[in-house]
Amino acid sequence: MIDKRMAAASAFVIAVGVATGAGMYFIHNGSNTTTTEQTEVTTQAQVGNASANKDGTVDYKIGLSDFEPSDEQVNSMITVVEGAQKYYDDKAVSDGFLSQFGFLYSLSKENTVSLSEIIADGYAKADDDIVKNTDVLLIRPSDYNSVIGAEGGEKDLSVFTALNTKNGYFLAGVGVEPKMLTAQQYQQLVGMYSFEHGEIKNPKKGEDEYNAIIKASGVSGNIDVKHIACDNKYAVLVVGSLDNPTDIKEFAFLNDNGKWGIIANDLTTVANAKQYMNERYPDMELGLLPIYNIKDYGTIVTGFDDYVSSLVSLGMIKDGDMKQGAYECGAGNFVYIEPKATGKRLIGHVNSQNKLEFFEASSLEEAISIMLQKEKNPPVFILKFDN
Repeated sequence: MIDKRMAAASAFVIAVGVATGAGMYFIHNGSNTTTTEQTEVTTQAQVGNASANKDGTVDYKIGLSDFEPSDEQVNSMITVVEGAQKYYDDKAVSDGFLSQFGFLYSLSKENTVSLSEIIADGYAKADDDIVKNTDVLLIRPSDYNSVIGAEGGEKDLSVFTALNTKNGYFLAGVGVEPKMLTAQQYQQLVGMYSFEHGEIKNPKKGEDEYNAIIKASGVSGNIDVKHIACDNKYAVLVVGSLDNPTDIKEFAFLNDNGKWGIIANDLTTVANAKQYMNERYPDMELGLLPIYNIKDYGTIVTGFDDYVSSLVSLGMIKDGDMKQGAYECGAGNFVYIEPKATGKRLIGHVNSQNKLEFFEASSLEEAISIMLQKEKNPPVFILKFDN
């Protein structure tokens, strides 16, 4: 991360770059791509305050099959679901499992997990008819119990199998009573995990929704909103401090009767924010979250005096530009410097030769575009959005 990789780059660049002018590069306007191409790249990434990114969704249809399983096949579902649960337990972190509309979904593979995959990995055995007619679910036992009229049940997500038969959906889970559900009951169950809660919006500064979310976060002072998105039920905010660029926070909110309340205030510290939120709020539209996962980039740093000195020595910025101070922030392979006096946007990137290249952008959108040309998912939260 930047605290290690940038340290190595700094020693090399400052030692060589200042003395000889080598090792550090300055490229006006970033690259040779056209403005149209840059805009397209930025739009595709949907970072910052652009439209919330939509995850792969589950296309499901409720309707009974013509399959009439034998008693032996029905009873085998207990063993099958035990294997499916172990599959989930073993691969939850590596595959980034989510509950999408109640179905088990792999974030890393970007597909709904089928029973055939579980069998192929050696976790279960079943005949072809069972495989063709079985859904693999990731739901709360407490929700299942509420549908079948039972009390209690675990609230943590758990794997269930749903065998589609002529007489209904036969559901089985570990530690719960297996039951045959009607098509209506099954639809009610998976419907609890619908993440459709109205239009996804990116509130603008000054709008009521924007002000309400900022107020709910409790942040104040000279703030910089880097990402804000909401629907009618959930909201996500990434906000930093212009006075202390390393102080970046990521919140999630729940709308309770028209009032936003914090449900997560530590998303900058979790390894997989999507999985973290999905485990706790499986009906949340995960597209509200930014594409980047802040923890992935290591320590967020500021204070680039050596870089600034080199930029001044090389004539890339004037010494007087820094008299009013600057916004300086870095993470991963990137640093960002914006002198207050000029507003010039300078993006530094450690290239494959371990050299720090600097690029100038004329706008926030172009700065994002430059970063995207260097890495598929860059830490755009280091930029100064100043919303």
